[in-house]
Amino acid sequence: MTNQSSKTEIPLDAQFFQLLMAHQKKFHAYILASLQNYNDAQDVMQETTTILWRKFSEFDPDTDFVAWGLTIAKFQILRHLKTRSRSKLCFNSDIMEAISKETSNQIGQIDDRLLALRQCRNKLNERDQTLLKWRFDENISIQQIAEKSGRTLQAIYKNFSRIQQALMNCIDTAIARKKVSE
Repeated sequence: MTNQSSKTEIPLDAQFFQLLMAHQKKFHAYILASLQNYNDAQDVMQETTTILWRKFSEFDPDTDFVAWGLTIAKFQILRHLKTRSRSKLCFNSDIMEAISKETSNQIGQIDDRLLALRQCRNKLNERDQTLLKWRFDENISIQQIAEKSGRTLQAIYKNFSRIQQALMNCIDTAIARKKVSE
């Protein structure tokens, strides 16, 4: 009997979670941009994730997971708006379609901006990088950062404001350079 080496396949649930984790921020950004309400976006994101999971066995791996997920998110957004139609602000399907198209266009730009953010973050001085690491990687509160660094709360807020402005300028410059080179 010969020992045949069979290709180890990644279980379906692991494939799903790999794809979801890689693209979850895009789905959430799309939903939030469409609904303009964080709590509603959270609800729709949960509904969308549930449907993505339930229907993942139907997903063709040779197609675009993001496009498939955004289509499901779009229908969940429309469903959500329809169920909330008794609220004062309600969009018709034509307006939602226009918002959906614009949001889809912007989703494509997210990858470019995230790449630019990573590059710009690496250009910051060590002290600023440490503050960002504490706040966003380790989820340390601003108050705790002030205590940990021995600085006032106001000084930390000013520092984060300066960092934010520097990152925004750097990202805008990087995106503009990319557009010129295309």
